[in-house]
Amino acid sequence: MTKRDKEIFFHFIVRTGMYISTVDDQNIVSFVHGYECGSRSKVRFTSQIENHFSNRLHVAYGSTGWPGQITAYAKKKNKDWVTIFKEEALDMLFNTWPDDLIVLYRSRFFFMLKGFDDKTLLTRKYWIKDWNLLCSLRKPWFRSMWSDKELKAIRAISKELNYLLDNKPSQLVSAKLVGRINDFSKFDTLQRYRL
Repeated sequence: MTKRDKEIFFHFIVRTGMYISTVDDQNIVSFVHGYECGSRSKVRFTSQIENHFSNRLHVAYGSTGWPGQITAYAKKKNKDWVTIFKEEALDMLFNTWPDDLIVLYRSRFFFMLKGFDDKTLLTRKYWIKDWNLLCSLRKPWFRSMWSDKELKAIRAISKELNYLLDNKPSQLVSAKLVGRINDFSKFDTLQRYRL
């Protein structure tokens, strides 16, 4: 897989709706297989995701292929197929090619923060789902790209966003949360990753 292929798959995972009109398992599978076909089998994303589920998550590969592995894991984790695909494909990409994706990931993260505003969380529900996908706090690769100060800020933002989403979805976002997000978005920590 070339660096450009990795970037395309990264963007596909974090901004799926820009690549397919209806974000569901069938369209994701079609996109991935179509991309591989177009590369004349030079890109082997499906075999890598299959290995990720088999070796890291211990989900058996069967006649339903890698989509079936995702289905089985989604049932086990009580999550939907698309969420599991995105979380685990992102994990697989970073465990395989971390250096190629750090700058891209961090720039997407900061770009996303600039898109946050103080509207009600009803209109921000999908933004928060995207935030939770990007904030893989349990993943070592995620924690390794941030300083302790940055991780502390990310945890505080995540905690407040998820509390509001779960408990008070129609409440306006607090000024404190908006301040935290604005403060965090001012970190110029991409400096240490620039060549």
